[in-house]
Amino acid sequence: MVLKRFIAALFVISLMLGSLVLAGGDADGACLVAEKADYKDLNSQFNDFEDDFFHYKSEYKNALFEKDEKLLNKYSYKLESLDDDLKDMRDDVRDLSNDVEDAESCSGKSDLLDDLDDLKADINDVREKVSDLLAEEKMLVKNAAFQQASEPVPTPTAAAKNTEFVVNSLGSGPSMPTPTAAVTATVTVEKAQPAWEQTRQTAWLVAGFIVLLAVVLFLLGMVFRR
Repeated sequence: MVLKRFIAALFVISLMLGSLVLAGGDADGACLVAEKADYKDLNSQFNDFEDDFFHYKSEYKNALFEKDEKLLNKYSYKLESLDDDLKDMRDDVRDLSNDVEDAESCSGKSDLLDDLDDLKADINDVREKVSDLLAEEKMLVKNAAFQQASEPVPTPTAAAKNTEFVVNSLGSGPSMPTPTAAVTATVTVEKAQPAWEQTRQTAWLVAGFIVLLAVVLFLLGMVFRR
């Protein structure tokens, strides 16, 4: 009789332990189900974002090489939008990590927290690459502007200087002074002198002819008186 009671008690205890084990297994199986599903969604979305990044990076590099301003503006905007999306995702991952930490302890809790930390690190890594990529264009523009500003101004050649001197002499040099009245009178007298010389010679010739004619007439008169 005692043996039967002992066996019955042992059977009841085994049933209770079995139910506790099953209950614990069901609790672990139901632990963090929603959080794990959210993690899978975020991880899948991150993979899509990462694929977009590699595509944008390739197009952006080509635009930089070809100096295509239109494509540069297009993919700069896409990269900036991608960075904003990754920033929002990082916030979602942080919120999900807080929810997991606040949840009851179960066997998969630490693994899920590690996965979320890895996902957060991957997000930050892609964001850093986006920032470095966009900085390349700014650096190229800055270097081009500095190089243009530091180029020496070409000095004019000797021919250019001579040409400038001639142009200045002809176009903007001092104008010749206008002759005054005295100078004009002197020039007029100097021009009139040759005409007066000719007149005086003519007058001397006429006077000589008159004198010669008078002498001839005087001689003729003497002859006729005899």
